Amino acid sequence: MRGVCFEVCDVVLHADAIHRGGGQVIPTARRVIYASHLTAKPRLLEPVYLVEIQAPEQALGGIYSV
Repeated sequence: MRGVCFEVCDVVLHADAIHRGGGQVIPTARRVIYASHLTAKPRLLEPVYLVEIQAPEQALGGIYSV
């Protein structure tokens, strides 16, 4: 996925400090993000990979044939 950003605007946490933390926020955020991905109708993108190859001139034929 490309260009995905989530902004948390408001959070209501448990009043007791022992119950506040990642264990309360992470599972909820995971479900929300997963549901938003499915709602957005995701699609596969073609993989793109940019490579710069430096080789001697004698090897150019083998490189171009790949």
